[in-house]
Amino acid sequence: MAIINIEILNIGKISDDSISNSIRLINKNQDAFQFSYLENRSVDFLDKSYLNTSFVYDYIKDFVEINKGYHPYIIAITDNTVLSFFVIVSDTIFYELYFPEELKTANKEILKHLGDLKPITDEMSEEEKLAIIQSEFERLYNPNHPVRNNIETLDSIEEVRIIKEALK
Repeated sequence: MAIINIEILNIGKISDDSISNSIRLINKNQDAFQFSYLENRSVDFLDKSYLNTSFVYDYIKDFVEINKGYHPYIIAITDNTVLSFFVIVSDTIFYELYFPEELKTANKEILKHLGDLKPITDEMSEEEKLAIIQSEFERLYNPNHPVRNNIETLDSIEEVRIIKEALK
């Protein structure tokens, strides 16, 4: 199976160290995805109303144009008042990597549901790219999709519940 390279771009106020540590743990414990951190010191959002899908997409597009190179998959992390869907997904990936049997037994795996993400290519128009980003978010965030359902019911696994309680 080919490794999928995914770059993480912080456009919020989440600590760089926190993101880097998370990426190291993910990469150490699985081999389907290769996450990397795109350093970004050029933005500091104070007005959270800017953080909508269109703004984030435009920011990523501008970032790629300025920084050149091949960037097929970028996940932007924001600090919106509602916890970023990526953060929740990445937390769940950690649990799946550290407790694979428990998640498999409870049928709470999500990695197997992330392999079918639609790719975005340079040949696509901006509208097509935005449509894919929006449709993938809506598909994964749909209450009937296994990713969202498994994330929302992850507390049914004792190990996860213990960790979450300890972190409160």
